[in-house]
Amino acid sequence: MEKRKAYEDHEVGDFSASRSAMESVEAKSKLQLPKYFVFNTVTYKGLDCQAFTLRLSILTGGDKPVLVARLIKAEQIQEAIAKEFADKLTSELKDTDITVNIGTVEI
Repeated sequence: MEKRKAYEDHEVGDFSASRSAMESVEAKSKLQLPKYFVFNTVTYKGLDCQAFTLRLSILTGGDKPVLVARLIKAEQIQEAIAKEFADKLTSELKDTDITVNIGTVEI
């Protein structure tokens, strides 16, 4: 039996053929997967509702395809939540000498 490598993950032989995981997923899936999901939730009590967008992708490096949801713009979301919290805290503490700062502290 002579085998020739047609593509990196696709082997063709005289009486057989094998496909990459991605080709198999595409061949078996009749429904198109959504590109992203949007979740709206309150992150902390007292803060406004925040929209989180998760991108859906398929990893095909292993034995079986794996669905992965990744948060889009995570750093920007964290900054927006921190700013909203600081603004609300500053508003509540306006009659005091306490100042509110956003950042990290290393000791």
